[in-house]
Amino acid sequence: MTFNETIKIFIELQREFGERRNYSEILKRIRETILIADSGYFSTENLYYLFINKINALIMPKKLSEMHNNKLRRENELPEKRKKSSKKDFIRVKNGYICPMVVL
Repeated sequence: MTFNETIKIFIELQREFGERRNYSEILKRIRETILIADSGYFSTENLYYLFINKINALIMPKKLSEMHNNKLRRENELPEKRKKSSKKDFIRVKNGYICPMVVL
């Protein structure tokens, strides 16, 4: 489901179940909203989607994220480079994987 489809459903639900009728104000506020995402979303495809759909977003570039993370690792006396991970390191669940860093 795209961002615009989600907004259309939200407005339809507001019309049917909401107490207020300020749809233009809701749309204005949504257009002013800034999507914030981590560096994993910094890709040409995602940036193009944001541009085409006129979505305001802040996404940290991967290089900047890596530099920031390495600084934090140095401050905490941890090695800068983490071990490369692969799907074998993750626990398989229906429709995905669980990160090995998550405490179950």
